[in-house]
Amino acid sequence: MITPLGGSSNMPLGLNGQPGPPPQLTCSVTALSAGASPTATLTETDPGAAGVASTYNLALGLPVGSPGAAGAAGSILNSSSFSNSPANGQVPVYNSTSGLCAWATIYPPVPLFVVPGTNFTALSMTSAQASGIICDLTIPAQTFRYRPRVTGDLEVVGASGMRIDAQVMMGLATTADATIASSGTQVAYGRGPDPSVSGTSNPVHIGIGPLYGVAMAPTDTSPAVVVTPTGSPLQTPAMKLVVSAVRQYGSAAWTTTQTLGELRVYLDAV
Repeated sequence: MITPLGGSSNMPLGLNGQPGPPPQLTCSVTALSAGASPTATLTETDPGAAGVASTYNLALGLPVGSPGAAGAAGSILNSSSFSNSPANGQVPVYNSTSGLCAWATIYPPVPLFVVPGTNFTALSMTSAQASGIICDLTIPAQTFRYRPRVTGDLEVVGASGMRIDAQVMMGLATTADATIASSGTQVAYGRGPDPSVSGTSNPVHIGIGPLYGVAMAPTDTSPAVVVTPTGSPLQTPAMKLVVSAVRQYGSAAWTTTQTLGELRVYLDAV
């Protein structure tokens, strides 16, 4: 090495330093409107020092996606949230034990209709008249499939050797009472005392109970005795029950009374 005074000297060569720490990078993202161009800006936030890393921030601007087309309506029928498959008329019921829903049949409270004896017609029939209508009951439209279960009471007065029965027939509410009484669907019946029983000239009590005249199982939906909802929204047609007193034996005049009379109609869901 040449000095300013013309002399020379020897000095050691520079050595490589130790590697410094790598820079630290942070990143931030800003949502841009759909269709905008993405952006990227790298900014030094700290230059660092000996043994201290420098830091940088990478700021990204990313556009959001355009709204997609509306998807098809989803169905819960085969959802994994259900533990079983549905049957006609069932509704979802949550099971807190399994954490799943189950399809179940929910039966409504059994509706009850009552016609008191004061609404009965007190018949006064001649020997030529074999039947007469006691009362009718209109059942309004319902939202569930049902079978009418009818019970009731009727008092009649006949002559010795006479038997008078009670019969309950069903038809559409728009049908005339006389037509239902003669050709409707039978849903209940009450048998009067046998003609051989003495004292039939006094008031006798007839108990009315279900009598469908067809074989059925608990789940039977035979249209002969079951009223089924149709249409949208689902509902049954309005129906009518007609109660008649029918003279089965004898030929004398006879009457019915309002005393202790009553008609009870339950709508059993099926």
